Amino acid sequence: MLGIYEEARRLKPSYTPTAFLRMVNEHGGKGAADRLLAANQVSDGFGELYRRKRLKLTVEYLVLSHPWRQLFDEKQLAVARRRLQAVECELPPENPEPEPGEGHPEIAPLSKVLTGTERADELRKQGEDAVGPFDPRDERDGRRRVLANLVRRQGQPAFRRELLRAYGERCAITGWAVTDVLEAAHILPYRGEHTNHVSNGLLLRSDLHALFDLHLMEIDPETYSVLIDPSLRNTPYGEMHGRKLLLPIDPALWPSSEYLRLRAKQASV
Repeated sequence: MLGIYEEARRLKPSYTPTAFLRMVNEHGGKGAADRLLAANQVSDGFGELYRRKRLKLTVEYLVLSHPWRQLFDEKQLAVARRRLQAVECELPPENPEPEPGEGHPEIAPLSKVLTGTERADELRKQGEDAVGPFDPRDERDGRRRVLANLVRRQGQPAFRRELLRAYGERCAITGWAVTDVLEAAHILPYRGEHTNHVSNGLLLRSDLHALFDLHLMEIDPETYSVLIDPSLRNTPYGEMHGRKLLLPIDPALWPSSEYLRLRAKQASV
């Protein structure tokens, strides 16, 4: 679903479907599609994409596409089909599996989609092979290592389990309790098992983990408030600016203010 959002943002003139992104963030991709299909009329986004002649970016088109159609029941497929036929949009093929490189943009066949653990293990291996030894004096190495860290995600199972317990299996910022999308984020970069301590971590939803790793989101070390980068203030993420962290009950498990200050200092260098 986020692939649709990113493709829509690249349209000229630009189009940012913020309501759709908010729905995906709140309900997940399948939940967002379920709600759009259950509505009595098409969304504003559908109308906008119709005017731009880009109906292949609608949820309705995605729902009818292989392999995602198997996630929806016949009633939902009928709704999607009827909406597209009403505007004379050619429907996607129902049966054949797309060849590599074909199909809906940004979407891989289900047979190519790894589980969360498999994906983390595979990407972590690729990242470690590509990045090589860490050199703190090399700025380029630092940027590459940030990108490699983005693929770790659930890569330290024990660390993640400890954070899940500490935060009651809820995202420290949003309160989301869908554990499949909750990840162990390091405050200071991972440099071995000794850095896998609860005080050096936050339990974050996967998209927020990415923003945190890219320093587009920080945590105030004194107030534990969320700080969103100015470039994102006019997006749905801007609503989180100033929000207080949902901290563990035990203060001994709170993120270290010292680590947060050191992180901010390192980011400014």
